[in-house]
Amino acid sequence: MATLATAGKRMTFWQALHWREPLWLLLALFPLLLAVWGYFQQRRQAQTYADPHLLPWVQVTASQHSWRKWLSPQTLWAIAWVLFAISLAGPRIPQTQPDDLRPAQFDVLVVLDISRSMQATDLAPNRLQRAALELHELLSLAQGSRVGIVVYGARPHLFAPLTNDTNAVRFYLQHLETLVLPTLGTDHTVALDFAQQELAAREQALPAAVLWITDGDIPADQHAALQTRVQILQTAGIPLYSLGVGTEDGEAIPLPGGKWLEHDGQAVRSRLDSTLLQSLTVQAGGAYSAVKDDASDWQRLYTKGIAQAFPAQAEAGQQWRELYVWTLLAAMGVMFFALGKKSPLTPLLQRGEPEGRYSPVSPFAKGGLRGIFFLCFLIAFSDPPQAAETDLTNGIAAYRAEQYATATQHFTAAVFAARDDTERARALHNLGNSYFQQGDYAAAAHVFRDALTYRPEHPATEQNLELAAELQAELERRLAAANRAAADNASTGARRERDTNTLDWDQASTLTLGEGKDAPVNAPPPDLPPDFNQLVAKGMARLAETGATDPQTWRKSQQSLDDARIALQQLNDDPAALWKRLFEVEEGYPAPQTQSNALPGVLPW
Repeated sequence: MATLATAGKRMTFWQALHWREPLWLLLALFPLLLAVWGYFQQRRQAQTYADPHLLPWVQVTASQHSWRKWLSPQTLWAIAWVLFAISLAGPRIPQTQPDDLRPAQFDVLVVLDISRSMQATDLAPNRLQRAALELHELLSLAQGSRVGIVVYGARPHLFAPLTNDTNAVRFYLQHLETLVLPTLGTDHTVALDFAQQELAAREQALPAAVLWITDGDIPADQHAALQTRVQILQTAGIPLYSLGVGTEDGEAIPLPGGKWLEHDGQAVRSRLDSTLLQSLTVQAGGAYSAVKDDASDWQRLYTKGIAQAFPAQAEAGQQWRELYVWTLLAAMGVMFFALGKKSPLTPLLQRGEPEGRYSPVSPFAKGGLRGIFFLCFLIAFSDPPQAAETDLTNGIAAYRAEQYATATQHFTAAVFAARDDTERARALHNLGNSYFQQGDYAAAAHVFRDALTYRPEHPATEQNLELAAELQAELERRLAAANRAAADNASTGARRERDTNTLDWDQASTLTLGEGKDAPVNAPPPDLPPDFNQLVAKGMARLAETGATDPQTWRKSQQSLDDARIALQQLNDDPAALWKRLFEVEEGYPAPQTQSNALPGVLPW
C-alpha cells in the first residue's frame, strides 16, 4: 500500500488522508436513498398491476452476473454523484517535507556588547568589527526570520528593531563602529533583561531566541545576577545562545593616541571567559561557540541551534496536497460516458416526451452539459487566485458599495502582496481613489505619487494626482483665510483690508490658487470640475471631525510645521551624532555630553 514519509515514522495513505469539509460526504448517500425509493415505488406499482403470485410471470429480470448492469445509466449517474460529493468534501494529504526543513518564522534578538573592551585587537581588526562581520554572516543564514539588535555598555539601547528586512539591518551595522555610549562600563544582566522586555512587548508573538555576542569579560560580581537572569529567560521559554568574541589569553584595551587603558596603575587586559559563557547558555537551553575563521560557529549556533530550537511546522501552517481535482476529473469522465446512454435526467432535458419514457439526450442538451463539464475542468485545474488579486477584487467591490474605509484596507493589503510593479501600481491607484472619496486629499496625492513611481506617465493617475493636489491646496487656503479672519476679529480697532499683492511673512506657504481680496472665497479655481466646491466641502467636513478647522488648532499646527522646517535646516546629516544624542536622551541626559560618564560601582570597560 502507498505510504507517506513523515517526521519520525511512515503512515499509509489512508492514515494521512484528511477532509477539508467532511460533511459534504453525506451527499454520497443520495443515490442510495434514491435507489431505495425507486425499489419501493416499483414494488408498489407492480402490486397494483398484478397479484403477487402472478408477478414472476410478467416481470423480466436481467442476469445478476451481467456486466452491463454496471454500465447502466442509473449506475453511472450514481458513481458520478458520489465522486462529486467526495470532491466537495476536499480530500487532501500533508505535503511530505525533508526532515531538516524548519519554519523560518521566528525572531532572533541580538544582544551586542559594544563596551570599551570590544576595542581589543586580539581578533583582527578588533573585536567589535569582527562581531559586525559575524553578524553579516548571520543575516545571510537568517533569511525569512526577523532579526533585531540591542547594543549595550553600562546600559542597553535598541539599535535595530526586529525586522525581516536584512538590508535594513545591514545598513545599521554600517554605523556600528561610530556609536558612542553616554556611560562607561558593562552590565550584561541589564542588557539581557532589556532584551526579554523587548520580546515581551512584541505585537506578533513568534518563537524567539536571544543571541548574546560579547567578549566574555564578565566581572565576578555579576556572575550571580547573570545566573538568575538566565534562569528567568529559561522560564520564559527563550533560549540563550552566545558567541564569544575574543581569546582566552586576551589583550590590553587600547585608547586613542596609542595608549592602554589602566586601572590602579596596571594595564587592563580583557580575556574571554568561555567556560562561564558556555555554562550560562547551556543553563538557558542554548549553545555557545567562540568565533571561528570558518562557518563552524554559525553551523553550531544557528543551523543546528536556533533554527532547530522550535517545533516543526505548526498545524496552522501545514501545507496540503489537494486531491479533489482527481475525483472531480473522474466524475466528469463518468458523466461524459453517461451522456451517451439513456439517462434518468432525460425527462428534465426534453420536454414533451411521454412521462416515464427514456430516450437519448438531445444533441443540444448534450453539448451544453459537456460545455459545463469542460468549464468545471478548467476551473478545477487552474491556479487559485493570488492574494493580491483577491484583495484587489474585494477592494473594488467595497469601493463600488461606497464602503471606502473597507476598500482602503483591501487595497493596502494588495499593495504589500503585489508580485510586480504593475500590480503594485494598480493597487496604489485604487488606494488613492479610496482616500480621495473619504476627503483625505493629502493622503490621496501622496499615494498617487507613489503609484507613478511604479507606473510612470499613467494618464489616469496623473489626472487624479493633479486634482487631489488642487483640492488639498484649496483646503489649506480656506483654513488659512479662516485663521486670518479669526485673528482680525480678535484684534482691537477697525478691520483693515489686506493688499492683494502683499504677503505677510507667515502666509507665504499657504497663499495659493490666486488668493486675494478680488478672488471670491468659494469660487472654484479655473480648469477644475464644476463639483469642486462639493469636494472641498467633503474635505472640510473630514477635517472638522479631527478639529483641524478650528483656527487655534490650525495656527498651532502651522507653527509646529514652521518649527520643524527650521529644525530640519539646522540639523546636520551626521548619523553618529544622531545616535549619540538619542542614547543620551534615553539615559536621561538633558544636554549633549562631551565625553562618556563613569557610573559608581561599575568598571569603566
